[in-house]
Amino acid sequence: MRDDLEDALVPVKWAEAQIPILQGRLLAWQRGYPYKIVAERDPDRGDRELLVAYLEKPLDPLIVGDVGAMVNSIRTGLNLMMAAVVARHGIVPIRAPDFPIAETPAKFLATVESLENKKWISPLEAKVIKRTKAYSGGDGMLFHISKLDNLRKHQRLLTVEPIPSQADITAWGVGFERLMTHVQDKTILYRFPRGAFRPMKGNTNVTAEIFLNEAPSGVGDHPALLALRVYMTRVNELIKSFP
Repeated sequence: MRDDLEDALVPVKWAEAQIPILQGRLLAWQRGYPYKIVAERDPDRGDRELLVAYLEKPLDPLIVGDVGAMVNSIRTGLNLMMAAVVARHGIVPIRAPDFPIAETPAKFLATVESLENKKWISPLEAKVIKRTKAYSGGDGMLFHISKLDNLRKHQRLLTVEPIPSQADITAWGVGFERLMTHVQDKTILYRFPRGAFRPMKGNTNVTAEIFLNEAPSGVGDHPALLALRVYMTRVNELIKSFP
């Protein structure tokens, strides 16, 4: 790894260090039983009922803030790497561009070629940057790091979904149909024969999971914590391998 890129790893390492803090906040919120679980009549089938989860306790706003700060920090690592690279060619930090990430391949390539034409990056550096394919439809991870960083400034970054315990699913027996349908303020978990089940704390365990509010996120339909780890690994490897 080049010595001048060491500082670019600092914000990525900071983001990684926040994961235990984020996990602790999420666990504390989950222990407060944020969901109310009820059985309701199925409006479409008279012989069936629906198991429904209502989110009653809003997500801790510090969790949203933590995730937003981590996404921004990962993006900052890319920008610090770019600042170090152009500094090799005499460009002062105040004029350093962001690491190129664009909506389309044409815009991405045009930006990289412009930097090369201005002698801000070498042909080899331009080649390596082009290989990242940091555009929509290319490297989904790099593109969505930038997309999520913008999203946190304008709208809610996270969604929350209830996840039923697998042990309880098997205990409920025959006739339970998994639905997992999200409708406004509730999630319809299951359809089951009328009168066959009544939810209580002892027989209905639901955990909550947070997801990045951007589809696709570049890593598939995975929880936010897993997605963040993937983003960190991708940027970490890019910085360490940059010539």
